[in-house]
This record gives sequence, structure tokens and C-alpha cells, in this order.
Amino acid sequence: MVLPAELIYEGNCEDEKTKQTIREQVLKYLGTIKDDIDNSICPGKDCRVDNLVVVCGSRRKKHIIAKRQASYVRVTFDFATPFDLSNSSVTGAYNELFPLLTSMKGLIAAAVANGTFDIAGFTLPVDAFGTSSKPNIKCPADLKKDGYKCKPCPKGTYLNSTTGNCELCRIGEYNEDDGRTACNLCPADYSTLKEGSKYMDNCTRLCDPGFISSTTMVPCSACPLGSFQPSRGASVCIPCPAMHTTPSTNSTSINQCILFDIKVNSLNGNKLVGTFTSSVPTTFMSMSVWIKRDSGGTGELTISVRGNASDIMSVRLSEIVTVKSGNIEASTAFILSSTRWTHYVVELDFTSYVLTVFIDNLQKIRKVGLTPLSITSGSVHMSSTKDAGVTLSGLTFYPRKLSAEEVAMYSTSCLSNSSDTLYSMVDVVQNIVDGLVIISPSSCDPFDECATAPCGNHTCVNGMGTFMCVCSGGWSGTLCEMPPDFCLNHDCKHGICVQGSGKYTCNCTDFYTGGDCSIPPVNGGWSSWSDRSGCGVTCGGSTQTRQRFCVEPEPGPGGLDCTGSKEETQQCNVMDCPGTFTARRWHILVTANI
Repeated sequence: MVLPAELIYEGNCEDEKTKQTIREQVLKYLGTIKDDIDNSICPGKDCRVDNLVVVCGSRRKKHIIAKRQASYVRVTFDFATPFDLSNSSVTGAYNELFPLLTSMKGLIAAAVANGTFDIAGFTLPVDAFGTSSKPNIKCPADLKKDGYKCKPCPKGTYLNSTTGNCELCRIGEYNEDDGRTACNLCPADYSTLKEGSKYMDNCTRLCDPGFISSTTMVPCSACPLGSFQPSRGASVCIPCPAMHTTPSTNSTSINQCILFDIKVNSLNGNKLVGTFTSSVPTTFMSMSVWIKRDSGGTGELTISVRGNASDIMSVRLSEIVTVKSGNIEASTAFILSSTRWTHYVVELDFTSYVLTVFIDNLQKIRKVGLTPLSITSGSVHMSSTKDAGVTLSGLTFYPRKLSAEEVAMYSTSCLSNSSDTLYSMVDVVQNIVDGLVIISPSSCDPFDECATAPCGNHTCVNGMGTFMCVCSGGWSGTLCEMPPDFCLNHDCKHGICVQGSGKYTCNCTDFYTGGDCSIPPVNGGWSSWSDRSGCGVTCGGSTQTRQRFCVEPEPGPGGLDCTGSKEETQQCNVMDCPGTFTARRWHILVTANI
């Protein structure tokens, strides 16, 4: 039991040092009367003065004594004694202890009056000391006050020190003991199903990212295709943006949401691939879809929409596209392409009874004669003959007629961001059947960037909003515009390699010739000797000659000439003619004719 008391000093309290001085002085004075309290007032009892606080000039709380000037020091403390109910009733304990507190009050009042509590620089007015009119119960920090009793908070709760109330442990916490001022946290990645859990066993593992449950805890289910959940302990999955899906279940990030296509192979029968409901009855339906046919494909795909009472429409995709609604059937002369994507819009206006088909933003069909129809709900089906060999992207049904601007916009983008759809590609994913294959990321490209042959004679690979050139023959560059170094491994044997456009040439040196300068220069060669010329005489001696020419071969540029003589002479018929003599004397030859 405590009796709050207050002592007011008038004077200037300027700083913490002054407050500390006053505190120490008051504690010293209280210490001088402790023996009187123990011996004369509370013999055998635990009476004491607790919780002494010094405050300078505070106006924030209601005071026991009204202050009389702005500058003052307020000293508060409690007269306290244990409120023991083990051998007494509440009334008995109160009647026994309250007089003790009152006596302690009287002792302090007398000490204040006789100047025991005076402090230099401060004034104690006549009414400087006072107490509350009645005592109250002050419980230990871990017990809750309940009338004149102090009780522990039960398991599953804790004592809120601010409110003084027992409050339930929050979700994710538990408390196995009475009398706690805080609850225990569940282990990491664990939580509790509700507030007020009493045992650690109440902590259950939370669902991992990518999984959910109604309780946020195990057992958990994986987020389906087209959704994700990045947080642990979630109860719902977050859907991907329109026309996006995830590559698998239990995805954890929006970054895993990607655009996709649906490849239709062989469907066994007419397959239900989803349903839809219109918030209000509508007399319009529009379908927007991008289509690409497999190269060499011979099968066909039929997409049909059924209402409650009758078929709404069917679209048959083969080499050509045929649309049927009621008694109207129309086919396009346009052949589905296997090299580029084609955009189709089919509009049914059951108010004006008009069927309209647009291909790549151009109106190709307009027929009147639809049967009046109001649509509130329906189902979408797909069937195929053999392997359909058709890939779809951006398939969307709308409960209204598309504006000219929307038809134009959807013909330039495979992505539809409209929110007022009846059915879309995401619904196909949620109702996937055998024979349908999700292709991600999407390859749908409304523009064929290779149509202008930007890569020249090299291979162009069309991409989404871009293209890539696959260069050949050593060419490089974004557009394969940079020729290779043809001279890097040239075959010029005796010459200089000269880079050219798509090739190289050899400038021969040292008179070599040939495309690779491998033919050496030609040296001259003699022809055979000609026959000798006639002698011209039968006797008496003469000469004969023969010739040859440097033509086999003739010397080429830089080649060597033939060596040696081109003409040869020899004597002939050197015998003496008859009737002549020759006298030789003294080495003189005399020839005479007789």
C-alpha cells in the first residue's frame, strides 16, 4: 500500500546539478528519520519511503499541492508498506496499515515544520508538504492491480506496462507462464493461428513465398500459373499483369511474369478452355488475336464460344480463316502466314446484326444477318484436326465493339492492357488441357523487321521489336557491313595482297604472274637449228650457215634472254677444183688455172 506525498520548494531550479543536489539533500533528511519510522511507527513492519522524484517547474500533471509561483521544485515520493492479505482480509489489512502511513505522514510534516528539510536558496512555504487523501495499491512490475490485490497475468497474456492491463499475446507470439510482462516470439518463419497462444507448440510454420493458405500457415498450396507471392505467410496469390503468365507454379516475383503464346498441337475432341460471365447483359462481342501458322502445317484449329442457349460464334483457323455465327459464315481470302504474325479482329454486333472481320487493321468482311442475341455468360472451346500447327497470342474477348483506334492499336501490339475483358490468354492458362503448350517468352512480333532485308545477303533473324543479322563469310557488324580481312590468310605467293569488296587480289612482284602470283617470269629458249644454207660452190671452198631463234619460248617480262650465238658457220667443198695446182714455197700459196 502506498500514500503518495509531495514537497514543494520555491526557488529557481536551473539545471540537472541543482536537481541532484536537492535529491541528495532530501534523501539525507529522510535517512535521519528512518529509525523513528522503524522503531516507533512500524515496529516489525516494512515501512519505507520509495520512488523519490525531483521535478523543476512542471505543469504537466495534476499536483497534490497547488504551486504559487512559476519557479519551484517539486519533490514527490511514496510512503509504502506491504499490503499482506495472507492472514487478513482486505478491510483488516487496510485498517491496520493506513494508520501507519498516516503516522509517517505526520512525522514528515513535523520535520518540515521545524526546518529539518530546509535547503539553502529555496523556501519551504507553510503548506509545502502534503499527501493524497487516501492510499492506493501499487503492484510489482509483473503483477496487475485488481482492486486491493495484485494478480499475475495468465498464460497467453502479458502485462502492458502502459495500460496496466493483461493483454493477449499477439499473433506470432506465445506465453507459457503466468505473470509475464512480455510474450515470447515464435521461431523464425513460424507464427500462431490466433492471439493469446499459450504454448510454443501453437507456433506453426508459415507458407513459403510462392505458396498460400487461408491460415497463412501449413498446409500450403502453390500459387498457380499466372500468379506469384513474394512474401512468407500469405493467404492470397497476386495475379500477373494482363497477358502475362509465370513459367511454373509457386512463383515468387512479378519479374517472373512474362508474355506468352499458346501453341496448339493435337486436341483430342472439343476441349473446354474456360468460361466467362458478363456483369451486365451485352449484345456485342469482339475477339482480338494474333495468329501464326507452322511452316508446312496442314491441320486446323477451331475456337468456339457458346452461350447459355446457343453457339455465339466459331472461328476456324486453317490456311484461311472462316468465321461463323448463327446462319452467317464468311471466309477470308487471306492465307495465314507461316513467316510472320497476322492480327485478326472479329466483331459481332447483335444490335445491328453485323459481322465484321479486320485483318491487320484492314476491314476484310462485313456481313449483315446475325440473329439477335443477348450475352450474359458463356464458355470457350478449342478443337483441332490432326496437329493444328497454329500458335496464338493476345487472344482476348470483349463484351463490346472495339473502336477504330483500338483496332489500330491492337494491330500494332501483341499486348492488350484493357481491363474490361470477358476472357483472355490468362484464362487459357488457368484451364490448360493436353495439346496446348505454353510458349514463353512470347515470340509474337507485330512487325517483320527483316522485311526490308537489312542484312543484305546475310541471314536476318526477326525478333520482338528488333532483328539480328547472322553474318557469313567472315563479315561482321550490326548489319554485316564490315568485310573480313581477306588478306589475313591470302595465297599470294610472290606479290602483295590488296583488300577488295568481298575478295582480295594479288599484285605480283618480281615479274611473277597468275591470280596467286605463283607463275614465275619466263626465260627465253632457243628453237631448233635451221637447215644449213647451200655451199654455193662444188670445189675450192665456201661457207654454209644455220640459224636458231630465241622463241621457244620468247623471254617474258623479267625473263632472261637466250645465251649463246644464234648463227653458226662452217666451211664446205674445200677440195681443189680440177685443172688447178697449188705451189707452195716459202709458205706462199699460188693457185693458177690452166
